[in-house]
Amino acid sequence: MFAIMTKKIAGWINTHKYPPLVYRYPRLLGLQFLLNRLLYLRTWVIRHGVKRAMREQSEPVHFLDAGCGAGDFLLTFAKRFPNAEFTGVDISESNIRIAGLYSDARGIRNVRLNHADIQVFKTEDLFDVILCASVLHCLPNSEVAIKNFYNVLKPGGVLLIYVPIANNRMIYGYTWLKKRFFQAVDYDLVNQIQHFNNLNDLVDKVKKAGFLVETIENANGPFGQIAYEITSLTLFIIQRFNAFVGIISTLIYTALYPLVALLMGIDFLSAKKSGNSVFLTARKCN
Repeated sequence: MFAIMTKKIAGWINTHKYPPLVYRYPRLLGLQFLLNRLLYLRTWVIRHGVKRAMREQSEPVHFLDAGCGAGDFLLTFAKRFPNAEFTGVDISESNIRIAGLYSDARGIRNVRLNHADIQVFKTEDLFDVILCASVLHCLPNSEVAIKNFYNVLKPGGVLLIYVPIANNRMIYGYTWLKKRFFQAVDYDLVNQIQHFNNLNDLVDKVKKAGFLVETIENANGPFGQIAYEITSLTLFIIQRFNAFVGIISTLIYTALYPLVALLMGIDFLSAKKSGNSVFLTARKCN
């Protein structure tokens, strides 16, 4: 059952197309949010950074989630900070629709949703905090998006960016396995996603837009990367092969999950000189 559910949810995430059952019972979207928190270290890093930024702001805070997807971070924090105003923008109409249904079902009233391209999104409102998580590397022209963030941010406002930077692999043969067996189900390969060449590439673009870079935190160091690769390979197998193989893979992963969680915890709590991702905080000074 878990294998079948995981396969379906992975399909939702990769295609941004949700089955009729989810539109009828939008609270089911919470299963996707829960899996994200359990399986991906990036959700820990992003949530920690957002909570820190929100605590530093004076109420009422106006928050923009640029590329909000189905609303995992947006709706979670809108519920956590009821006195703040939240805006979500995403290029996928189905993401915006399902996020709206979920927010209505959960009684979350301090959210506005916009179907738009974050590279050209315009608004008369200015924001105190902008989050752009796991999105910039998917854009053909990330400089345009970053400059647009500068234009819609209040003076003194904060920009939070999370992106993958490198492709350092820890499990021998991981890249070969992806290309040989799982190319059809790997989101990055299917959509030809290109990561930033290096950290300096990202920093230069942020500074060029007019921001002052305040902090750069490495994420997905060696321990976190091993955990990510174990999880990714398991999900690839579940999506690629039949139900029997998926069930066996799920059972093996369930047995391994305490180790995976431990690796993520060590990575999250430890200081890292480098990592496969970064969480960057920048400020608009004028």
